Amino acid sequence: GYLRALFEREILRGLVGGVAEGDVRASFEEWMRRLKAPMEHSTFFICQNAVAKIKERLLPTIEANGGCQTPLLPFAIAAILRFLTPRDSLTPLSEGSDTFTGLADKPAALDFGDTGHEYASGLRFYGDGTYLFRSPEGTVPRALEGLLGDSARQSELDAGSIAEKVVKDHILDGRCEGFADQIAKDTSKLYCRMVGPKRERAMDVLTSP
Repeated sequence: GYLRALFEREILRGLVGGVAEGDVRASFEEWMRRLKAPMEHSTFFICQNAVAKIKERLLPTIEANGGCQTPLLPFAIAAILRFLTPRDSLTPLSEGSDTFTGLADKPAALDFGDTGHEYASGLRFYGDGTYLFRSPEGTVPRALEGLLGDSARQSELDAGSIAEKVVKDHILDGRCEGFADQIAKDTSKLYCRMVGPKRERAMDVLTSP
């Protein structure tokens, strides 16, 4: 699966600081067991503060490896950008709000009714596939405005260039010198497939180049 491949092909080879490989493998297997157990919170909950998590948890591996060895890490960044892409023209819930509306690849399998399912305080996922997400500064969703699906603005925008700029300015933010441009390009290509007129499902993008 994706997570095991990411561990074996990117994370493991990026180990620094004399950490024993056996200890790392044991920690990974324990983490995988936890993922398979019933969880009290959803992946929507885990997606909170996603940009900060990229910087804290993914960029150190990229830097240690001298770049991305496979498409697996650019895919992770692209998927997070997809999550942070507003459904349509930028409409925070109120003036000055840091909460926006996104749109999932498909409607929910469960009927949550009109009130939806609250996955974090003030944030909900609805049966039609829309969801509320919070971006503390709002810079990433504002930059990605109008790129999802066949919105009227998409044809007027260069989604690839915008995504590359978002990755370099707001994700890498001066880090990964020497390979930042390649990471931005690789991420942008995957992201554009996720938000284009076909709106390919993220995992389909990963498995079909």
